[in-house]
Amino acid sequence: MLAFSPAILSPLTVGGLINGLQIGEVEAGALVTVEFLVMGITSILVAPASVRIPYRLLALAGGILLLTGHALTITLAVWTDSVIVLGLVAFFEAVLFIIMIPLMLTLAAGIDARGRWAAIAGGVFVISTAIGPVIGAFLIEETGYDAIAWIQWPAVLLAVGIFVWVNRSMAVGPFNHQTRVNPFDLCTIADIGDVPLHGFSLDEGIRTIEQYYHGVLDEGACPVSAGGDHSVTYPIMKAVGRDEPLGMIHVDAHCDTMGALEDHKFHHGGPFRHAVLDGVLDPERCVQVGIRGAAEVFWEFSYEAGMTVIPVQEFHAMGVGAVVEKTREVLGDGPVYVSFDVDGLDPVYAPGTGTPEIGGLSTADAIQLLRGLRGLRFVGGDLVEVAPQYDTTTNTPQVGKQMLFEILCLVAESRARIVTGNSVS
Repeated sequence: MLAFSPAILSPLTVGGLINGLQIGEVEAGALVTVEFLVMGITSILVAPASVRIPYRLLALAGGILLLTGHALTITLAVWTDSVIVLGLVAFFEAVLFIIMIPLMLTLAAGIDARGRWAAIAGGVFVISTAIGPVIGAFLIEETGYDAIAWIQWPAVLLAVGIFVWVNRSMAVGPFNHQTRVNPFDLCTIADIGDVPLHGFSLDEGIRTIEQYYHGVLDEGACPVSAGGDHSVTYPIMKAVGRDEPLGMIHVDAHCDTMGALEDHKFHHGGPFRHAVLDGVLDPERCVQVGIRGAAEVFWEFSYEAGMTVIPVQEFHAMGVGAVVEKTREVLGDGPVYVSFDVDGLDPVYAPGTGTPEIGGLSTADAIQLLRGLRGLRFVGGDLVEVAPQYDTTTNTPQVGKQMLFEILCLVAESRARIVTGNSVS
């Protein structure tokens, strides 16, 4: 919970020393100081770059409030020299901590996944601080610090374990080693969670997604999304392309411009047909890369509408450099959306998807294709069709994370360029 703000480090460390002086026990003061120091160092390591200053100040205020309450309760217990008072006061202190937890978790929910896990780790630590004196007072019949030592240090280890696990799960990023782009330095980036879908109506789900993304755009944000199947791209595009038709770089095994399927208008095989017909996607500024498989008969709309389709065999014949050059020529200076279906890759790299097609792109080719498009006017993107349950190796989620990070770098760099009016090297 306190692992949000590096600014908490100094007051917590000083507070630990003050507590030690108040109770007159060097060992207790040292214990609290080291614990708070560990929390402060963890906060520096965990706090994501996307945490805005107001969030840091709120976290600091919360930390000072908790520290003040902790110091006052210990001081009162020492002055009264009563174990029972210590236990009772610690109980109310625990209530204060518990009240603070929802506040800090709420702040974390507005930051990103690492912030939430940092909140959980800090919350475990702080709760242990609160219940330590209670247990010490009523069960161990000591001043409470023996109990704190027994409870807090496992909590510290748990917090550190969560920190290590979180960072292991964040193995992708935070900067691109080839382009040297760190999207977190360029933009304020937040994980705003899932679109709240209700019921089992696909039509209603499409409308809900579109409305949700209109709200995201109204806040001035550029969405980078993780599906879901490819049907989610259509309502996202309806929101992102509301003011100006989009161009698109589309990596996929399938063109996804199919008509109705068994009388169902919406499905994962036709989002771009609907986007073109609704006027939010400019077909003459669309490039579809990696297309292959027996479903070719369903993609006549792509050719008839004027999309640039590069089947996988042509991709290999042209080479990545030529494909990048062609794509940049087609997309031009207008707004560009990136849609990456993981089945555009060969199943040897990403077997965890619903419609795998042999003979796809390699991860290396896909990465170089995306990185070669730096400088275009990207306004959003998505990574779709990852189905981890179909991949016992976990390769597909790892590939998906990397591709989504590549898209994030493109969008963040473009966004920074638009906002500042300067080029980003």
